[in-house]
Amino acid sequence: MSATPNFSLNAVAIGSRSRGWYVEAAYNLLSLRGHGDQDLSPFVRYEALDTQAALSAGFRRDPANDRTVRTYGLVYKPIPSLAIKLDAQDYDNRAGTGTDRVNFALGYLF
Repeated sequence: MSATPNFSLNAVAIGSRSRGWYVEAAYNLLSLRGHGDQDLSPFVRYEALDTQAALSAGFRRDPANDRTVRTYGLVYKPIPSLAIKLDAQDYDNRAGTGTDRVNFALGYLF
């Protein structure tokens, strides 16, 4: 019997190397009017990531894992420890299967 592994070209592969980067910008609009501790910040973010930048021999890359995400959102902090966030995300990938999202989040820092 052979000890050679039997890899399927259709098997789900975990990348042996990932790569990515992002840039984000936001600005507190309420700082212009001196509203104390409140914060109202629109933001934009651009991300590019590939979770299968390199694979072990015998596996095929999934183009859906090479993606970009553009996010447009707004964060409101009525007090410094409470954040209310709404954003829309535009997902693109090399497979053309990206699904856009709208997210709502409520955060509390204690």
